Amino acid sequence: MQLMSNPLIVFVAQAFLIIAGSRILGRVTRWMGQPMVVAEVVAGILLGPSLLGAAAPSVEAALFPPAPASSAAARSPRSSPGCRGGRRA
Repeated sequence: MQLMSNPLIVFVAQAFLIIAGSRILGRVTRWMGQPMVVAEVVAGILLGPSLLGAAAPSVEAALFPPAPASSAAARSPRSSPGCRGGRRA
């Protein structure tokens, strides 16, 4: 999808999906007498790799693309040459 290559579009789609899913599930959980946090947890499970990734891996990969490993390692404080693994000398 060409449209999903724009990071801003991906972010807006992610935010909309997470908020809308939580609000819809919030109405169901409120009807069941549960707090909103239960709906937020269930929405996270439904939209995560355990359910959405298993049911529709291409949709999950388009909406929640994996972060590049090289940029995460570059920001890590342990990757500097003078670091001793977080221990003090």
